[in-house]
Amino acid sequence: MTNENDNKIISIDTIRINYARNKICKCDKPLYEIDYKNRLVYCRTCNAIIEPFEALYKVALYMQDINCEIKRAIEYKKELENYKPYLKQAKRYEKMMREKHMLPICPECKQLFNWDDVTSMGNKRFYKKEV
Repeated sequence: MTNENDNKIISIDTIRINYARNKICKCDKPLYEIDYKNRLVYCRTCNAIIEPFEALYKVALYMQDINCEIKRAIEYKKELENYKPYLKQAKRYEKMMREKHMLPICPECKQLFNWDDVTSMGNKRFYKKEV
């Protein structure tokens, strides 16, 4: 009797359990793969199934970060274009002028003089030709 029941058992192979696939992707930088036919999104790194909305959200955040970096790079480029090294010296001179008890020293004769005694300036290109 047991032999007759053993022959009547039907093998069902339509459902398979995959224990290797992760439920949630824990990758720092997931690499998405889209299964167009089944409308699923996978992480290529850990092979986890990801909800399409979650994948779209993470891609949007990533693109937002890239846009912020681009804006910062453009601002930095503008700063570099507007950088004028002579203004650094002007700020240094202004700081020196604000000191109450200090006076500048002439580089030629090594004598003190008042800032008010500076009456004019010369062209740097002509100065280089003379020296």
